[in-house]
Amino acid sequence: VQVVLPPETSDAFKWLAEDLFTIPPNMLSQKIKQEVFKGEMVKPQSATSDSDALNSVKTNKGGISVVSAAAAQALPAGVVVVPIDG
Repeated sequence: VQVVLPPETSDAFKWLAEDLFTIPPNMLSQKIKQEVFKGEMVKPQSATSDSDALNSVKTNKGGISVVSAAAAQALPAGVVVVPIDG
């Protein structure tokens, strides 16, 4: 799985850390780095916009990212929504 993340200073990363994983953003960053170092996770790609994230997901089989609800309304072919309540 190729994870595509927003910048660590973004509201989207903060939402991911606090609302989905229920940890502070800096702790999520540290955990990701630890898992990459151990070889348990592929280094995430960075996306500075929803369109960058969608393009990265489209070109990486098994790619996953967080995008805004607006961006999820018009997905490129081959990309699907995985809804998350939160």
